[in-house]
Amino acid sequence: MKDRLNIADRSLFISFLILVFFVPLVFLGRAYQSYTLPDITILQLTLAFMTVVWLSKNLLSSSIIIRQNSLNALVFFFLILVLLSTVFSISPGVSILGTFSRNEGLIAFLIYGLTFFAAFQFKWDAKAIEVVAHVLVISATINALYGLAQYFGYDFIPAAARQIRRP
Repeated sequence: MKDRLNIADRSLFISFLILVFFVPLVFLGRAYQSYTLPDITILQLTLAFMTVVWLSKNLLSSSIIIRQNSLNALVFFFLILVLLSTVFSISPGVSILGTFSRNEGLIAFLIYGLTFFAAFQFKWDAKAIEVVAHVLVISATINALYGLAQYFGYDFIPAAARQIRRP
């Protein structure tokens, strides 16, 4: 039983590392929405997996443990405001899904809120924070190196939407 709980905790942590590493890096070079669509898809799939693992972990331990602090109330209040703005919107479709080029609607904000609550359920110790920081630095370094390569004219992944040419 304890081994299953440890596996669940490890799975949650690895899922969070996947989010931290891949969301800044993933894009589809040939798609119109080459940045937002892959990012939100990875976020949704990973969050769905994290939710299933978290619920399974709580069912195995026979109790649902939700860690609480003062930020929970603020994030929950913000999500209630987003929900109310969607209910009273003059364009509910856009409020729920967001615009075509920017998927920032109710669903996206609910996903961001769930990501916050999922990350807050971890038992963060100094080693875990250090691992997340290292993964984030590695991801940012790859992003920065690719950005520098693009600046100097070396684009390894051609994008269909990029029609602007430098002089």
